[in-house]
Amino acid sequence: FEHGTIPDNLKEPAEAVAWAEHVVFVFPLWLGTMPAMLKAFLEQIMRPGTAFAYPEMGEGFAKSLLRGRSARLVVTMGMPTPIYRIWFLSHGIAGMRRGILN
Repeated sequence: FEHGTIPDNLKEPAEAVAWAEHVVFVFPLWLGTMPAMLKAFLEQIMRPGTAFAYPEMGEGFAKSLLRGRSARLVVTMGMPTPIYRIWFLSHGIAGMRRGILN
């Protein structure tokens, strides 16, 4: 992840994400969160050099390379949205928003 290269078949999507000003993710809610294939995709393209850069040793936190961009999540689910928000606290969507998009 930190030192390897992006797989060849994901170089073009990584370049598209780096270029885009707005990204839209459309996916079904799967066991309360995003599907594993989407998570694997994001793990491969959101790596150093594309999504963030590590500072020199002891110089603080990683620097975002995608700052100022926006994203929209379109999520389908088999339950009413208010139930997911109230009962499940939207944990899967909130985790993506906090852990990946921020």
